[in-house]
Amino acid sequence: MPRGRGETAVISCTNALATGQPMMMGGQQSALNQLVSFLLGVSAAAVLIFFFSSAGGGWSTTTDLSSWANGTVAATAKETNLTSTAAHVEEKANLTNSQAAAAEAAKEEEEKELEKLLAAVADEHKNIIMTSVNEAWAAPGSLLDLFLEGFRAGEGIARFVDHLLIVALDDGAFRRCRDVHPHCYRLAVAGRNFTDEKVFMSEDYLDLVWSKVKLQQRILELGYNFLFTDVDILWFRDPFEQMSMAAHMVTSSDFFVGGAYNPANFPNTGFLYVRSSRRAVGVMEAWRAARASYPGRHEQQVLNEIKRELVERRGVRIQFLDTAHVAGFCSNTRDFATLYTMHANCCVGLGAKLHDLRNLLEEWRAYRRMPDEQRRQGPVRWKIKGNLRRFFVFLFELWLAATLVLVLLCVLANTGGSPEMPAAAEVCNCSQIGIASSRISEEVTGTSDLAELLPKVATDDRTVIITSVNEAFARPNSLLVLFCESFAAGEKIAHLLDHVLVVAVDPAAFHHCRAVHPHCYHLKVDTTNLSSANNFMSEAYVELVWTKLSLQQRVLELGYNFLFTDVDILWFRDPFRHIGVYADMTTSCDVFNGDGDDLSNWPNTGFYYVKSTNRTVEMLRRWRAARARYPPNHEQNIFNYIKHELAAGLGVRVRFLDTAVFGGFCQLFRNDMARACTMHANCCVGLGNKLHDLRSALDQWANYTSPAPPEGRKKKSGGGGGDRRAGWSVPANGHYYHHLTSFLLGALLPTVLLFFLASDRVSERLPTISSLGNGTLVIGGRATAREGGDLTGVDGSAPAPAEKEKFPGLAELLPEVAMEDKTVIITSVNDAWAAPGSLLDLFRDSFHNGDGIAHLLDHVLVVAVDAGGFRRCKAVHPHCYLLDVVVVSSGAGDAANLSSANRFMSRGYLELVWAKLSLQQRVLELGYSFLFTDVDVMWLRDPFRHITLYADVTISSDHFHGDAGDVAGNSPNTGFYHVRPTNRTVEMLRRWRAARSRFPPASHDQNVFDGIKRELAGGELRVRIAFLDTAVFAGFCEYRPDAGRVCTVHANCCVGLENKVLDLKNVLADWKNYTAGLTSPEKKGANKFRWTFPAKCKASLKRH
Repeated sequence: MPRGRGETAVISCTNALATGQPMMMGGQQSALNQLVSFLLGVSAAAVLIFFFSSAGGGWSTTTDLSSWANGTVAATAKETNLTSTAAHVEEKANLTNSQAAAAEAAKEEEEKELEKLLAAVADEHKNIIMTSVNEAWAAPGSLLDLFLEGFRAGEGIARFVDHLLIVALDDGAFRRCRDVHPHCYRLAVAGRNFTDEKVFMSEDYLDLVWSKVKLQQRILELGYNFLFTDVDILWFRDPFEQMSMAAHMVTSSDFFVGGAYNPANFPNTGFLYVRSSRRAVGVMEAWRAARASYPGRHEQQVLNEIKRELVERRGVRIQFLDTAHVAGFCSNTRDFATLYTMHANCCVGLGAKLHDLRNLLEEWRAYRRMPDEQRRQGPVRWKIKGNLRRFFVFLFELWLAATLVLVLLCVLANTGGSPEMPAAAEVCNCSQIGIASSRISEEVTGTSDLAELLPKVATDDRTVIITSVNEAFARPNSLLVLFCESFAAGEKIAHLLDHVLVVAVDPAAFHHCRAVHPHCYHLKVDTTNLSSANNFMSEAYVELVWTKLSLQQRVLELGYNFLFTDVDILWFRDPFRHIGVYADMTTSCDVFNGDGDDLSNWPNTGFYYVKSTNRTVEMLRRWRAARARYPPNHEQNIFNYIKHELAAGLGVRVRFLDTAVFGGFCQLFRNDMARACTMHANCCVGLGNKLHDLRSALDQWANYTSPAPPEGRKKKSGGGGGDRRAGWSVPANGHYYHHLTSFLLGALLPTVLLFFLASDRVSERLPTISSLGNGTLVIGGRATAREGGDLTGVDGSAPAPAEKEKFPGLAELLPEVAMEDKTVIITSVNDAWAAPGSLLDLFRDSFHNGDGIAHLLDHVLVVAVDAGGFRRCKAVHPHCYLLDVVVVSSGAGDAANLSSANRFMSRGYLELVWAKLSLQQRVLELGYSFLFTDVDVMWLRDPFRHITLYADVTISSDHFHGDAGDVAGNSPNTGFYHVRPTNRTVEMLRRWRAARSRFPPASHDQNVFDGIKRELAGGELRVRIAFLDTAVFAGFCEYRPDAGRVCTVHANCCVGLENKVLDLKNVLADWKNYTAGLTSPEKKGANKFRWTFPAKCKASLKRH
């Protein structure tokens, strides 16, 4: 249903929304534009304050600003208070028995028609795209024609029309729909006439918008997902690319304040996607039931009121789409390069919508005709013709800003004596975590509330980024603002800011934090005043750094990994690419000696990652206890003192990060800008000095990353001669005046007025902004394919009835095998491979002969695919699991034998490799990471040192082309790969298995993965795949292992069990010679060690 915001009669929507610039690439800022930005800032702040103040229900306003929709004229307060519920009850009471029977028969017929239509319209994933029209919108040349034309003009989206269901609200609309589209459904609402353009917020209008919610619920109950789109939306690109599989509900936004899962965003239900599940059906029921609690409001307003309840009580994951991509006239997003859809919201009248949407479609066609080079030069915007219109735009913005400020002042002035408005203390519990108190001196809870906040901040692998601030660090234009800016300026790391938890150690810092960031936590410290800019090693400073350890220990105890970062660190690139799963703790350095495993490095605990295990919880406890032994040192010095005893006594694995990548002012000129991930203002005393130099560093980064020819970048970086590394130079001051400055100055005006008035006479009655909450709800806990009673699998399809029992006993076995970080090593065997002297014995021997990896054998789960393999496994290994694999032969129908040494690509071999994927998917669903290794892989060193937290999948290669991130170029080998448990990877396994039917019957899992790897990495899943170097993870296909670095050797490119066994025995013999002192130090140092050539395996390929 169209919905807009604003009820002023205007000729064109864009009159009120555009700045009047023609289609252009950038441009100089004028004084007029600065003034407009200032006024818009005034308007924005006033609107937001008014929204928040109205949320509590304390002020009796006739029309709530958030209720603006797409009607033709505004309804009166009397009209908006009407409800259709009583009318419906009265109508039902008057029905006779015969009428009721007729109505029931008609309902059954309508149900059958709906089911038939849905089956015809749905795509392979059971997705339905739906819109609704009445006769006015469906008329020739009206919105429906324009809507369908948009699909034909878009980029590769014409196919979506085949999956579009048009819901007609009257007979005229239904007839017109059947003339232009094959899939039409007539939705009858008793006693209502929806033929004409409905008056906004009238009783008929409300019935119209609520009727669609009932229909949508029924679609979900029938097992279909739906994407509802208002008919006044133009589609330009595939919007599914912007939707997360992790979300239960995805909605567009009228106003997007940041954070895809942040309930502070304002939903627009004119573009809404919901996955079918029990939870989703319950959501629709609760949504419709809430209508009675909010009489006179349409469905979008009611959803905005209950969205937090849905998130917090029902565990619903609601994704809000960024208005930069799924845009509307409210948000005024005008860059075609990022645009997926455009909604004519904030637009009054059918004629105005048609006028501006047609203009927009013509501009889109002009954009499509542009040369690629011209598109790349800058943002391409659509034009608004005429200088006079620009003048009126300016006047309108001026009027709007003044009006909103006056409204704000009037509301504030009239609330002082309102008996209906509850006191501030009654509006919210200001001690709750994440809720900003209007009086910052009030007590805020400690770690007892941390468990509620962490699931909302954590990534889907339960990792939280933590920083801490006091009032001095958090105040405007101080370190916290600079810290947040670096994420936006960095290379594709802005999304990581959604997972940052800012720990405030005083109430004022908490207050400042809530102004700039959605995830804030107040940690109360009773011992001293931590608010000021405390000098290095002062009593307050030492107390501050020790306080964070107590919180971090609690984070680990709650099962979350954390990456702590000082707030005086700028982030430029994703640091998780450099943090391996091997180490318990990964820390930055003040001084780095070149070896990441050498404990003689000097740690800097301003940046360190710790994974959650019993070992690391004990490490934090001992670290804190050591404070008494080394008074009055701060935590970094004490960690440096006890690091050796932690490694020796607890077995803590500590890895140190290279200062060339994780830089700091201590070793500034060692840092390489071309590789830099972070820059720390260490070796720097004084808040003013930190701010000055960090601002200069951020300016240098912006200069380095600005579009420039390579030669220009080299000159800017200061690299000379043959060394072209980009380095840091002496900071230089430079301040530029942007629209943002004007905007913020404008926003400051009503804010100052608000606080002035609030402190004068209405401070006790101002509603708080507590409804903003803590923002993002990321999937907490273990990643599962089905949560909370979902009807569907990850793909939205109904699960098989017995799927949960498909792997009996697996859930009980995994905790016995898994490491502390819930990682399981998995291999599979049949009777032939498990026989004495065969592959299983060689596999186990390699752990005992490897370099300190015998303990990893305790975490290996051997999956046997036949009874003989299971019996032999139980004789030699503690953790065995029998997986039944039934292969029906093409002949007599008897089960094929998997016990023999199945040859490569035989039917038995294929079923074996495909069977493992089903089990692996279940392991992920149970919340465990796994490293699958073929049993013909010899382990020589710990491979976890080379597996980073960044990748979803880390996989070995048959052929490696030098770049671990080159998805297209590298050839994967699925005999060795690590997968982290997230919803994304569960869906990846499902799609991988489902893709088998798209390939020839003789295709094994590796061929299929190679065929779909680009769609997994580049499609909506965005799976991060890292390929392992064959010099370290070697195989017979590309046999070039570096003896000084090699971790594993795989008998790939080899046919026949006997050939594998012989050549792998040679590998183990060579390794024993290398490690037993039989190889001279000269050969080791010069990397001249030669491995025995795998002659048997190479010859086997020639015969096949």
